Amino acid sequence: MNLIETLKQRWDIVRILRLVIGVTVIGQAFIMHEWLLGMGGGMLTTMAILNIGCCGTQGCAVAPRKDAAKPGLEETRFEEIKSS
Repeated sequence: MNLIETLKQRWDIVRILRLVIGVTVIGQAFIMHEWLLGMGGGMLTTMAILNIGCCGTQGCAVAPRKDAAKPGLEETRFEEIKSS
């Protein structure tokens, strides 16, 4: 996929918000002469333009628990006790 196709992909509210915040931060960094802040704004702007996120592909997915099915564990049985 080339850059032109990436730019034409779906523009949702989060992507637009990321672009607006990134451009605003770059502008403020230029006014205040804070170049480290400008790099953060550049990162936000680049993420919006290229439509990428911080986590990557399924980077934020939660892995299933590994200890749920340990061998040797039995299910607990309950007996109903009725009072007369």
